[in-house]
Amino acid sequence: MKLCRYILFVLTLIVCSAAHSQSNYFVHTVTKGQTMYSISRMYGVTQDTIIKLNPGSEIMIRVGQSLRIPQKSNEFHTIMAGETLYRLSINYKVSIKDICDANPGLSADNFKAGQVIYIPQAKKQEAKEENSNLSQAFLAVAQTELAESSTVLKDTTRYKTVYTVKGKESLSKIARIYGVTQAELIAANNNLSNSSLRPGLKVNIPYSTSEKKIKKNSLSKAEQQLLAMDNDAFIDAGRKALAKDIPEIINVSLLLPFHLDTIANADERKKMVEFYQGILMALDTIKHDGISVKLSVYDTGVDTANIDHILQDPEFGQSNIIFGPKYPSHIEQVAQFAAENRIINVLPLTSETEIVYNNQWIYQLNTPSSFQLSKIYDRFLSIIGPEAQVIFLNNLKDTVDNEFCTNLKPLLERNQIPYLTMVIDTPVYRFTDTLLVDTLDYEHIINNVFVINSPENTPLVNFLPIMQIINRTKHPYARTMLFGYPNYQTYASDLLDQLHEANTYFYTWFYNNTSQDNTLDFYERFRRSFMRQPMVSFPSFAQYGYDMANWFIRGYKKFGQQLGLYSNQVEYKPLHIGIALERISPWGGMINNKVFFVHLDRRFGTSVIDFENDPQYKLKFNIDNMLQAEPADNNSDSNTEYGY
Repeated sequence: MKLCRYILFVLTLIVCSAAHSQSNYFVHTVTKGQTMYSISRMYGVTQDTIIKLNPGSEIMIRVGQSLRIPQKSNEFHTIMAGETLYRLSINYKVSIKDICDANPGLSADNFKAGQVIYIPQAKKQEAKEENSNLSQAFLAVAQTELAESSTVLKDTTRYKTVYTVKGKESLSKIARIYGVTQAELIAANNNLSNSSLRPGLKVNIPYSTSEKKIKKNSLSKAEQQLLAMDNDAFIDAGRKALAKDIPEIINVSLLLPFHLDTIANADERKKMVEFYQGILMALDTIKHDGISVKLSVYDTGVDTANIDHILQDPEFGQSNIIFGPKYPSHIEQVAQFAAENRIINVLPLTSETEIVYNNQWIYQLNTPSSFQLSKIYDRFLSIIGPEAQVIFLNNLKDTVDNEFCTNLKPLLERNQIPYLTMVIDTPVYRFTDTLLVDTLDYEHIINNVFVINSPENTPLVNFLPIMQIINRTKHPYARTMLFGYPNYQTYASDLLDQLHEANTYFYTWFYNNTSQDNTLDFYERFRRSFMRQPMVSFPSFAQYGYDMANWFIRGYKKFGQQLGLYSNQVEYKPLHIGIALERISPWGGMINNKVFFVHLDRRFGTSVIDFENDPQYKLKFNIDNMLQAEPADNNSDSNTEYGY
């Protein structure tokens, strides 16, 4: 008897220990492009604490891999199979509205098992009248949405949702998914049996006994109907119901360091002035389209005390959109103010990214390339083709791979694309000997792709003459190309002919294509307005300001505060920059993940390849399982900025 009690006591300890252990962490599934650093910043924990729970993750992490993340204060929840917004709101004693507000990136597409969402702190009970009005507003919009999609609400006071049978499923399995008994399920469906289940059959899902009790005691009739809806209808319709009214006049605030009170920083001052002038040109264009804008301009200088003064300005508090500030020391204050007042805060002039991880109102335009690497690799593979060879080029003094090359090599291995590493000043005959050659019948077309292990000017200048000789002495059936970095456009004025002869591609999110009619028209308008041509910079600050203001103001006029949900529907095509916004997490801000390639071909033609809109370049590789190699001492993201 004592032995049985002892065994029972030990088992109880084991169960309690396991429960305690699981309550101290949640599970994150790695997605494409994520690194250990970005995941740690997303959840506000250190890389070391994640590594302790996940031995081996300090070497590499893989897309689809499950990582245990230490839970600080029950802030995050990993959605389990069959869970609904209703069930989460009951379990955490938080309203569905608060969950949706805290997770603006939550959608019917990503509300699924394995997705992590942020659970806000439970709020004090609101006034009954406010609750009732809110529920009625949600319900009215949701019912309209459902009617438009030919979905009928049937007995929503009795049934929680309607389930569509998928494949070979049993009543017991469906009952387990929704936390009801098999008897309750059968009773809600006219004595439905397993033999009558078939794919596509609609099954009423009743409330469990405990849920009915909660509903009866605490919810109004409108709320009962509301919470009976499925996640798809609620998430989409509920957001529209909560959308802030779009004002007739959009208030825009611009925060820039103009350096007007100093003789120094003349070049910086000119850049900021041109950025402002580009915005003014955009406002003139927008005005002719019937959109009214009030622009307030603030000189932030470099002192943080200036930001304190700006935040106290009542007019600044009326902003709908804030462009800026530039300096990281200013961003934290402004970003917090924007979050508290539900103002869209666009960061165009810095690649500072710490704020974007946990502030849903941040729109990060100048995104570090580390966020874009997976997309760049997709595009890279579609350009070079399945039968290619990559030749990495190192300087004698630079034998450590940069971030781009480090992550590219394991990807090439997974796609069985051979690569080798050579030194830039290797004799030409050795380069030509390594080149792979097309077959005579062109059944196998092979590209030999040179990638310099540095975006800097010097190694490029050193290699281009060598590549000229390679191309003039190589086998006629050997194809070559040079692949490079956004910096290459800054060297183009001096190296343009050589870059063309090298058949050069480089990735970027901005490019000044002077062959376009709209670019030439912009230059002419700028000259007429300001009696001079824009300065040469990368990016072009005048065009950047013009594109940014056009895109965001037009988007806000159509979608208001919900711009992040509908960013892919903004009707403006930028002439200089690429904009493709993605939310960094359901609770975080938006990052610009637009990437296109520029091709300088041997016929001295220049083309900008927009993969999303060019049917010629469909992705040919599935690299969802690409490796994300990451050194253990990687404690910061790349903060490379071009021309800022």
